[in-house]
Amino acid sequence: MGTKRATIRQDKRYPGMFRVHWPDGTLSDMVNLSRAHDAADRFNESERVRLWRVRKRGNGPLIDQNSDGVSR
Repeated sequence: MGTKRATIRQDKRYPGMFRVHWPDGTLSDMVNLSRAHDAADRFNESERVRLWRVRKRGNGPLIDQNSDGVSR
């Protein structure tokens, strides 16, 4: 089971604008690429820390790799 990650996709209607696709299936408002990266990175880092804490307590394995297999 992999970690839940936020991803960034370009808005189909407005070039140069992006949306963050949250793991629960919802979308963010349109933002520029810099803000989209910031929001996704903050979410992904908090999820990584949450999983680390779960593993530290002994409640399950830590899966801390992105899709290319590189630990962050």
